[in-house]
Parts: sequence; structure tokens; C-alpha cells
Amino acid sequence: MSLRSIILSVKNPALTADFLTSVLGLVVRHESASMVELCGPSARATQPPIVIKEANVAASLSTGYTPILNFDVNSMEGAVAAAMERGGMLDGAIKYKSFGKVAALRSPDGHMLGLFEPAIAEESPDN
Repeated sequence: MSLRSIILSVKNPALTADFLTSVLGLVVRHESASMVELCGPSARATQPPIVIKEANVAASLSTGYTPILNFDVNSMEGAVAAAMERGGMLDGAIKYKSFGKVAALRSPDGHMLGLFEPAIAEESPDN
């Protein structure tokens, strides 16, 4: 068994696609008036695509703390700034742990994103 895709039901697929491509560097694989499929920036990306589908029924649009889409980022501050510029909101503070930076934020449609920037191991000088 393998994960085939992640589906998000939203009011405005283009808005959510713009948010995810700008914040995370995802690229559009397929697009129609009511659906956008995003994938990783590499042509050989092995992650499942994120399918963003238009929904107009309240039950289909309800969001909470699921699903949570978790992503590794190169720059926490850059990703959070890009998210905020496009209507995202931090859900709590950025946490600075010994293993890296961790943050949770909501997209404009309320979907949760987890961001992780691993700590860079400092090289010890040779003595």
C-alpha cells in the first residue's frame, strides 16, 4: 500500500494552489477550472501529489486540525513570511528545538501545515 494523493476541498483552488506553490515551491502538474494538482519541484519527486478540489458544500469545506500536511523547508522564516503575505496564519509560535525549527500554520482556507527546518550541525574546529 502507498499513499496516492492528498485531497483538499476548498472554496478557491487557485488561491490555495498559489499559496502552496509560493510558500513551499510546489509546482502545478494539472489544472482545470475546479481542480489543481500539485507536486514537488523535482521531476523525479516521489511524494504523492496534493489535489486541490473545489467544493461548495459546507460539510466538504469544514476544516480543523486535520488533515495536517507536513513539509521540510530550507528557511522557516522565509516560508512563514511567504505564508503570512498570502493570508496564512501561524497557529502558535515557531518552536526552536535542538533538532530544528517547528511551526504550525493555517492556509487561507484553514488547512493545517506543519513546517520543519532541521538544525544544521555545527562543525567543531580541529584542535
